Amino acid sequence: PKNVIEALNDSNRITRMNAARLLWEEFRNPEQVVPTLTDIAGMVEYGMPKPEVEDAVKLLGEIGPPAESALPAIQKLLESRTGHSHVWIAATNAWRQIAPDKPIPSMQAR
Repeated sequence: PKNVIEALNDSNRITRMNAARLLWEEFRNPEQVVPTLTDIAGMVEYGMPKPEVEDAVKLLGEIGPPAESALPAIQKLLESRTGHSHVWIAATNAWRQIAPDKPIPSMQAR
């Protein structure tokens, strides 16, 4: 998987997301993909979220508690007032899967 691992560092978000998904599906190694997915999740562009941001957050949720280091990036998505509803829903679901015992940040503020 050398080429796929190298693609995790590509400048193209879509390439990085596809590489992370392939590696997760094949090896199920959170340490290998969580940093890339967290980085992609943090790249949401206000008013113009990209589908790969939603995909990254969904995959972080699938990984569950081993993706706890992604919570700050997910929290930013949850607290965003200008984020896309699909991203917010994915972030809410991911938070519940990663940290089921922690309150969802956006719900605390409401």
